[in-house]
Amino acid sequence: MTGRVQSLRSNVAGSRPTGRSPGELYTNWADAQLGVIGSTGATQDLIAVTFYSTAASYAVGQFVIQAGQIYRCTTATGPGAFNSANWAKISTAQDLATYLPLAGGTLTGPLTLAADPTAALGASTKQYADTKVPLAGGTMTGPLNMVGVTSGADAAAGQIGEVISSVVTTPLALGNGVATNITSIALTAGDWDVQGEVWITFAPAITSFVGWISPTTASAGSSAAINASRFTIAGAAGFLAGSAAFPLRPARVSLSAAAPYYLGVNASGGATNTAWGNIWARRVR
Repeated sequence: MTGRVQSLRSNVAGSRPTGRSPGELYTNWADAQLGVIGSTGATQDLIAVTFYSTAASYAVGQFVIQAGQIYRCTTATGPGAFNSANWAKISTAQDLATYLPLAGGTLTGPLTLAADPTAALGASTKQYADTKVPLAGGTMTGPLNMVGVTSGADAAAGQIGEVISSVVTTPLALGNGVATNITSIALTAGDWDVQGEVWITFAPAITSFVGWISPTTASAGSSAAINASRFTIAGAAGFLAGSAAFPLRPARVSLSAAAPYYLGVNASGGATNTAWGNIWARRVR
């Protein structure tokens, strides 16, 4: 017996043959579809992606070709003109080139966000960023309310409020009329207020005493210098007796590089003068 293939034709959208023998082919040009009768007698459409037909109805998930593009049905639709609202375009590599990858990329046009950020990692709009002070600095148009430290912790190096200090509690013997460093501190670049205090015991024949904060070792520097501080007292021999403490006013020190600052004294008259003291600096900016 010679085998043969029969074909069935229909122009009724959605219509499929019934009661036919396995192997028979059918066509439905309303649906732009070709199929075969399977071994169980059931119909099996063979074209997974058909050309869009205005006579056909489409279920969600079906694929068509329309104007050279492939679409997937997202909303069941009946006969009629192609309505892109019911379809999702299947993008090609060329189409994807116009989208920003999830891994990141460069936009060639503006990006408009829906709203100001509310989440910690949310993207910021310009209108939100414009209300903030830039890290590089800016001008405040209202008050800035800052909360002070209440833990007793010191400011870290480089922060406003940082303190650098040195104290000597053991008296140093002073040579008669010899400028002597008591101690010093190493300041880093910045704007500092530097002050200190000198404690001294006097020899019976003392005639003068000078204490200072200065950027020059073993030197009081200029009395008019704003970046130095000094205290001077003088009189007849023996005009001072016992011991005393002399505070040194704050000196404004502005540095562009690291530099030492010295606490020093010079006592004249007698050979038994001794001194000790402290120097400390607070960063103001």
